[in-house]
Amino acid sequence: MASSWSGLHDARSLGVDASADPDDREVVADLVRRAQDGDADAFGSLYDRYAEGIYRFCYHRTTSVALAEDLTSETFFRALRAISTFRWQGRDFGAWLTTIARNLVTDHYSPAGPGSRPFPPGCPIAATSPPARRT
Repeated sequence: MASSWSGLHDARSLGVDASADPDDREVVADLVRRAQDGDADAFGSLYDRYAEGIYRFCYHRTTSVALAEDLTSETFFRALRAISTFRWQGRDFGAWLTTIARNLVTDHYSPAGPGSRPFPPGCPIAATSPPARRT
């Protein structure tokens, strides 16, 4: 089944960044506070705001539509489970989501990760990953 996100190759758009309009940052801050208080609609709004950018991030690193969709889903599942631990650190909420997604991508291709899959040819992470430890 073709994804509505298929064909998106760049990771530039991650939603609202730290340099965005202060009113928009306040909207995101309010959504995060409400989501932390258990408001499912607020978390849904955060999903709507950031899902495409997180998908792009994952797709850019995996070049697989299905895998990028799975990693995007898992990113938001983990974010929902950990929303109460989120603390503002001078960056947009999207940076936190991107960190979760980056860790999932890295774990997916890690020798100790799911399925112990090698990085695909041309994967940007492969060039920056430390060599595997010898046992």
